[in-house]
Amino acid sequence: MKRTGLLLGAALIWLAPVPATELTSIVQAATAVSGEEFVTTAGVAGMFEIESSKIAAQKSMNGDVKTFAERMVSDHTKAAEELKTTASSAGEKYVMPTALDDKHQKMMDELKSADQSRFDAAYVRMQTDAHKEAVELFDGYAKQGDNPNLKTFAEKTLPTLQQHYDMIKQIGASKSLAQATQPSTGDATTTQAQTTTTQPSTGDASTTEAQTTTQPSTGSSGLTVSGLEPGNVMMASNLIGSTVYNAANENVGDVNDIILSRDGKVQAVIIGVGGFLGLGEKDVAVPMSMIQFVKDENNNMKYTISASRQDLEQAPAFDRTRLTPGGSTSGQ
Repeated sequence: MKRTGLLLGAALIWLAPVPATELTSIVQAATAVSGEEFVTTAGVAGMFEIESSKIAAQKSMNGDVKTFAERMVSDHTKAAEELKTTASSAGEKYVMPTALDDKHQKMMDELKSADQSRFDAAYVRMQTDAHKEAVELFDGYAKQGDNPNLKTFAEKTLPTLQQHYDMIKQIGASKSLAQATQPSTGDATTTQAQTTTTQPSTGDASTTEAQTTTQPSTGSSGLTVSGLEPGNVMMASNLIGSTVYNAANENVGDVNDIILSRDGKVQAVIIGVGGFLGLGEKDVAVPMSMIQFVKDENNNMKYTISASRQDLEQAPAFDRTRLTPGGSTSGQ
């Protein structure tokens, strides 16, 4: 049987030294967004903040998280109204979004379906990443914005977003959140079919195998599934959409997809890297062996990668059209 897979090639290009002032200008120009993009991106981000925080204000059992969520609803509702007024006065081409994009809708769905033991950690993770990106977006537009009115709005709103970011980082590091998000030890009534992650063998460290193990059934269902103890397995649905961090604890991207060989082995994950809140993002294929699963300070699963953000940004974009509907890779 032919094994299909992907090879990730990253070319390292040596460049002549660039003066610091010139390098800063290059970076700012590369990350600048137009006024239309700013309104759309900031509008979606604000909408997500409001809707997700309304859920957290009702669902969270952590006092600090509830207080933060209530403030997010208040602050971002005011900011959204001001952005709407500013965009309207700036011209017809600046149109406020009326719905979440796919990325933020998926995050909302995750929050709505999260059980009590996972909710606070998921909300805090999302808020931390969202506010980091928002601070970068507003800071960049405040410095490089192409519309004076929107630029003033970005400058005015940035300190509040920075304050929010500092608050949520402090909450995430707090002992009270760690205690509130410990998984329950008394809920063993439901067994779910999950993807079993096994460590690479010492003879083949290039892949991590994801398999579902079935045993002959002794009941009427015809199937039983073994090996589903917590800590031994993971759900593929939990990996897709998850944030990936590097060794410096920086958010380097989100998992957009998983590539399997014909015999069921995980060959690579597709990580969306770069851009602001999804704008300008590109897909990069990364070998599964580079992804590690660790627990953070709150005892929640965290996905890390043995590559820097610069490595991922310089890697070639993954071309999905190379994969045929049958799942094979053309030319390989």
